[in-house]
Amino acid sequence: MPVKAFEKFNFKENKWTKLTDIPSSRVFSVYVHHADNIFSLGGLATEPKQGFSDSVEIYNIDEGNPWRLYKYDVLLSLIIYMTLVRLYLCILWIKCFDWYLLKE
Repeated sequence: MPVKAFEKFNFKENKWTKLTDIPSSRVFSVYVHHADNIFSLGGLATEPKQGFSDSVEIYNIDEGNPWRLYKYDVLLSLIIYMTLVRLYLCILWIKCFDWYLLKE
């Protein structure tokens, strides 16, 4: 079920903080953090006939009204989505590999 709620968790205080809602409602979207931005992209639109979302939202952590919405061609959106998934998996693999080396 798609939701627009966007929250962050503070591990030190064991507390959730509500942030500005996500502009579009999608399911199975990917979120990627880079520098001061969180990218929300891909996923399925809430209306089944719409198929894949053609939106990319960028949340800037430091701004007061942080969401910026961009529209892309669906194919471009899928390419970006798959590229970021691969990038995330590579970063995860590198982190796991580093942890493995540190453990030795």
